[in-house]
Amino acid sequence: MLDVIIIGGGVAGMTAAIYAARARLNAVLFERAFPGGQALETPEIENYPAVPHTDGITLSNLIAEQAKDLGADIRTADVTAWERVEGGFAVHTAAETLTTRALLIATGATHRPLGVKGEDLYRGKGVSYCATCDGRFYKDKTVAVVGGGNTAVEDALYLSRLCKEVFLIHRRNTLRASRALQEQVFASQNITPIWNTTVQEVLGDGRVNGLALLTDGKESTLTVDGVFVAVGVIPNKALFRELPHDEQGFLLADEDGVSPTDGIFVAGDIRAKNCRQLITAAGDGAAAMCAVERYLNEK
Repeated sequence: MLDVIIIGGGVAGMTAAIYAARARLNAVLFERAFPGGQALETPEIENYPAVPHTDGITLSNLIAEQAKDLGADIRTADVTAWERVEGGFAVHTAAETLTTRALLIATGATHRPLGVKGEDLYRGKGVSYCATCDGRFYKDKTVAVVGGGNTAVEDALYLSRLCKEVFLIHRRNTLRASRALQEQVFASQNITPIWNTTVQEVLGDGRVNGLALLTDGKESTLTVDGVFVAVGVIPNKALFRELPHDEQGFLLADEDGVSPTDGIFVAGDIRAKNCRQLITAAGDGAAAMCAVERYLNEK
C-alpha cells in the first residue's frame, strides 16, 4: 500500500510530489495530460518568486523536472474512480488499481464556457479558451476577449502583441483584474474595452467572423476573427461530488489542505479559497503534503 496518491499534476500536485519525494514517502502522482494544468495556458508570468519573466509552459516543465529529479513517480493516466478500503483508499485507472493510506486531490479547475449559441459549433474554429495556445493563429487579425478578471486582461495584453486589434468585452463597467494589469490595458494602443456588454451569440460561416452583443439593452454586431473566453473556472470535481464543498463546488479544506474527510487532503484551485494564483497553488501543495506526512506519522 502506498503512503499517498496525488491526483492532478498542476503546480499544486507537482509541488506536493516534490515534498513527498523529499520526505521519502511512497507516492504516485496521476496526471491525465501534461503536467502543469492551467499554468500551461498562462502566456506571461512575472510574479513567481525567483523565476521572473517566464511563461506557464516553461515554469511547469521546470517544476516537473525538479520533481522527477528528486525521484517523484509521475504517471500519465486518467483516474476513473476511487473508493475507501480497509486502511485507506483504492484508486482506479484504466491500466491499474493502487491502494494508498492517504489521498491528495489536486485536480484544479477548467475554463467556464459562455454558454451561448455558436460557442460549441465554433470551438477550435475561432472560439478559444487559451490565448497562449492559439494566439499565434491570429497574428495581425482582430479578436475579442470576454471577461474582466486577471486571466482575461492577461490574455488581452498577450494578444495585443500579436493582433491588429483586441476588444475586451466585460459585463460590468470596471475590471476585476489587478491594478497593475489594468494600467497596462488602459495604456495599450490596440486594446479597446467594451463595457456593460454580454455576448449573445458567436457568429460565423465555417469560422468565427463576429459576435452578437447586448449593451445596456441594445443589440449590436462586432466583427472579429476570433474570440477568447476568460470568464472564470469550474472545479474539476466529477470524481469527488460527495465530498464536502462550497456553493460553487470547490472542495472544503483548511489552510493545511486537511479536508473534513479522514485521510483526504486538498490542494490548488480545486480547494475553496479566495486567491487562486500559481504561487498559492505551490504553497497549497507544500502545506498539504506536510499535513499528509503528519497524518501518516500519527497513524
